Amino acid sequence: MPETELISVESIKPSKTNVRREIAKDELAELAASIKEHGILEPLLVQPLPTGGHEIIAGERRWRAAKSAGLAKVPCTVHAVGDVEALEMQITENLQREGIGPLEEAEAFQSLLKLHNGTRDAVLAKKPVGALDLAKLDVQGLAKRIGKSKEYVYSRLKLLKLAPPVQKALAAEKIDAGHAVELVPLKPEQQKQVLATMTGPYALPMSVQDLRAEIKERYGPKPAPPEVSAKERARRKHEAELSKKRQAAWDRSQKKREEERLLDERVDAEMLRQLWPKLHGAHELALAHVLAAGVGRESRSTGEALLIAAGKPIPERGAPANPKEFARQPRGRLLALAVLAFVSDSWDAKFVAEVCRKFGLDRKKIRAELLQADAAAAAKAKAAALPPAKAALRRAGLRTSAKAPKPSILAAKAGKAPAKKSARRKRSARS
Repeated sequence: MPETELISVESIKPSKTNVRREIAKDELAELAASIKEHGILEPLLVQPLPTGGHEIIAGERRWRAAKSAGLAKVPCTVHAVGDVEALEMQITENLQREGIGPLEEAEAFQSLLKLHNGTRDAVLAKKPVGALDLAKLDVQGLAKRIGKSKEYVYSRLKLLKLAPPVQKALAAEKIDAGHAVELVPLKPEQQKQVLATMTGPYALPMSVQDLRAEIKERYGPKPAPPEVSAKERARRKHEAELSKKRQAAWDRSQKKREEERLLDERVDAEMLRQLWPKLHGAHELALAHVLAAGVGRESRSTGEALLIAAGKPIPERGAPANPKEFARQPRGRLLALAVLAFVSDSWDAKFVAEVCRKFGLDRKKIRAELLQADAAAAAKAKAAALPPAKAALRRAGLRTSAKAPKPSILAAKAGKAPAKKSARRKRSARS
């Protein structure tokens, strides 16, 4: 049985294959204070090195705390074992340690499985190690060996498939192993998204069942649409066509309504433009009668009346009131402007129609003239868009078909006599 001996702290080297990667500073300081007062109660487990000195198999945390406490020598138990056996002892000791993290435990499980199934660690691969004579070890055998269930070992091994940010959150105890196992089947980007939901600034505590439901809702397979019969498909198609037609009819009605509104605005503007010369030349008594009929109507269109009288266009948002300029007008012009302002600002269609009738204006006639002008402008634009040859035919009054007209027809349209037949053509025609 190996004996315990005191070995210099400086001659001991840390193991290169230690599964435990990080040791908390506060934990190390607390252990160093305990060693100062009580010493090291459990010896370190070391193996001799061929180059001299010793390498730690188990007890690296105690060795670091002893160095911090200022001890020159520490009690050690020396085992002259091979690299493979030392690695197995190291992994087993880490598994038996209290407070081992889920990721460290998973790496220890994986190392034991690799070791017993003929796979060397990257560090050991650099050393000339003889043939491994360890028995094959599967997950069930490993679970029996450490006193855990097979499902427990499998769940720990799954943690090694997590994305690095998730592993880091698990090591920092931001999430626990149960949450981490639920993230394993997801893709790395999906794992990061769920992790952000769980650990974000506005994250709420989430149980494993809630997380499972969240993952299923986000990334689970979508339910297949129910089968639709041929009769139902025909009904839906008919309904879609009807809806499309109703929408088209609605769009046409809205377009027509908008066109009518714009046309009414143009008719009003043209009526006011034609009304001004008649008002300006009317007798003051007639204008006074109109103003008397408009008593009670507050006019806000004095600025528009001034613009119409000056022959200037009215802005879309209307013209601002200009009472000073309005008051400086002569009496006759002032009365005419007042009537024009009343008509421009009035919402009473009957009053407007009466004023127009009194001064000889026909709203329907103005509307028809505007429609006729629009039709002429549209025809002109359409003719301008035609190719030169078709435009020439259109000007000549001919159809713009693909078939070319006869020269005699073109000559007749142009007012010229058709060309005479030659004598030779006449003789051939008689024969």
